Amino acid sequence: MARWTTAFVPDAPEPGELVEARELLVALARIRAKTAAPALLRSLADVRLRPHVVAALGEIGDGRAREPLLRMFADERYGHLRGAEARALLRLGVRDKLLLPLTRLRRYA
Repeated sequence: MARWTTAFVPDAPEPGELVEARELLVALARIRAKTAAPALLRSLADVRLRPHVVAALGEIGDGRAREPLLRMFADERYGHLRGAEARALLRLGVRDKLLLPLTRLRRYA
């Protein structure tokens, strides 16, 4: 987690590379590091990292990620990211709350 917080949160003092971020996320997801959730949630602002962070949060399974991911899903401007966000939310047990954002999306399509 120390490396993540120095390289991949907003305004990180030593910005890291995408490959390194993905490797760290795989490791954090594999061990289901719930302590990583707050820092990972801060990293959702980075669109390059977002699909990987979202997937890791879904794998980790920390309930603290539900509401932030649901808000992100409801307001997501990048259509290609919505699938990863929906899958993570389903892994976190969010089902009924996906309906409204999906209905809203349909109106704009």
